[in-house]
Amino acid sequence: MRWIELSVTADSDSVEKIALVLRRFGHGGTVIEEWQPDNGCDKNFVIKIYLPYRRSYKDTRREIESELSKLPFLTAVHLTENLLKPRDWLDYLKNHFGEMEIGEKILIKPTWLPRASSASTKIMIELDPGEAFGTGLHATTRLCLLALEKRLKPGMSVLDLGTGSGILAIAAAKLGAEKVLALDIDPVAVRSARDNVVRNRVDCKVIVKRGTLSMKFQRENRHAFDLALANITARTISDFAKSFARVLKPVGRLAANGIHPQGLDEVLIRLALAGFTIEAIDQEGEWYGVIAAMGKD
Repeated sequence: MRWIELSVTADSDSVEKIALVLRRFGHGGTVIEEWQPDNGCDKNFVIKIYLPYRRSYKDTRREIESELSKLPFLTAVHLTENLLKPRDWLDYLKNHFGEMEIGEKILIKPTWLPRASSASTKIMIELDPGEAFGTGLHATTRLCLLALEKRLKPGMSVLDLGTGSGILAIAAAKLGAEKVLALDIDPVAVRSARDNVVRNRVDCKVIVKRGTLSMKFQRENRHAFDLALANITARTISDFAKSFARVLKPVGRLAANGIHPQGLDEVLIRLALAGFTIEAIDQEGEWYGVIAAMGKD
């Protein structure tokens, strides 16, 4: 997966307001750097966010520009776009991705940091995301990890659609899942996830494949999973609502994340039409996660 860096220059009066808007869209939040012009004028700031470079990127950029144009103090918005080389993305991660505790049970440690204290009672996930998405930096990943911690029961079979770095699949295995199938359409993500699965010694439980919820997959895996994880986009979740219903067991659950406010209603409607009952709607910042059940335990 390639990544895009979007940046905006702001003065001291507008930097916080612009950063608040950009934070809704960036993976891993915002980066704010000071910039002192050579002419001796007041310092400015450069606000940066990072987005996956995929087909929906242009739509996201237009949405960002629309949101920024609503700020009353801005007369014009100029977004600078930079398609990052893999080395640049890895440097960004090493500067901004540190050890994180999520919930009561999970500790995420980047591979380039020293091993966490052996005194910790948390489940440790050692992660090198490479060029894939999934570090725990983003609110959508944290929401899904918290849902896993709360909803996963030992012995469950789990589907992780859009696995990225494999972080959710690894967490599911370490929290007690009996078997986990991790799917992604991006070959870079598949390689990254496989490496991380082996690194965390859960390759006896987790299988990583390149793929999605095709009709063939649905036929071969009908009612196969106790829990499905989907940290993707609201549109994809909506499109796959019936597909999730087919591959989940009659009392299975879906933890869907990556949902922005504009897509929440559509997700809820499409899930209801597919036979799901909404159990919970979680929120962190501008992002939503939905827990939906196919039936009653």
